[in-house]
Amino acid sequence: MRRFLYYISGMTVKPPVEFIRENGLAHAFPRDMLRTCAFAQLSAGPDGGPGVLFSAGDGHGVRYDRESQHWSKLSPRVWFGYAKDRAQRPGPDDLIARRACVEGYQVELGDGNQWRIPLVRRWPDGSELPQIIMMDFATGRAVVRVRSEFKELYERAEILLDTLLEGGPDEADPDDIMRLAELALGVNYRVSRYEISALELLDTRNAKEIADALLDGPNLKKLLDELRGKKNGACEPGLTSKPGERA
Repeated sequence: MRRFLYYISGMTVKPPVEFIRENGLAHAFPRDMLRTCAFAQLSAGPDGGPGVLFSAGDGHGVRYDRESQHWSKLSPRVWFGYAKDRAQRPGPDDLIARRACVEGYQVELGDGNQWRIPLVRRWPDGSELPQIIMMDFATGRAVVRVRSEFKELYERAEILLDTLLEGGPDEADPDDIMRLAELALGVNYRVSRYEISALELLDTRNAKEIADALLDGPNLKKLLDELRGKKNGACEPGLTSKPGERA
């Protein structure tokens, strides 16, 4: 099984859920994956001292090998590891986060694989992000809202849409690009900026395709063409004409 590895120095037991959350690793172990994760005690880990090695997946095959693995220190106690051999690094099928993936476009990323990007905005209206029905206490009526865990992604997509409609700058801050990709890929996959970087998924080309897919680019383009009286052959600035196949 291809997997990412996580190491905690000085720990002798399987890490508790609270520690995982406090150290920014909750994305890698959703639901009950921490309870069933692969786990090994090491007398000498990446830091040279004792600790625990763990990874999502079954309990077999998790091991530390300094020669074949690359390790990075994420915090004073937490290390992140992956295979130096690109062919042995995880792909989208190894990193699925939820039983039912959120619908969207398939976009080819830097590893050559197709990754499903959720439809945050679906035209002419709606979103494929999971939503809840709740009471609006101010009005006493039931309303539908995007789940709180996806609120930041939805808000960032709205800002991106406004920027495109207003003809804003095509260039964006790399940190903003990474955060948007992290949130988008994190809907369907167990990845954060660490795993995205290890797999070298993100580049200047596919960053625009990810943004395009989030906003339902092809249908948005048709709508803009109709509103502006343009022919369908013209491309809108900042939107790609082919973000990938719908999944």
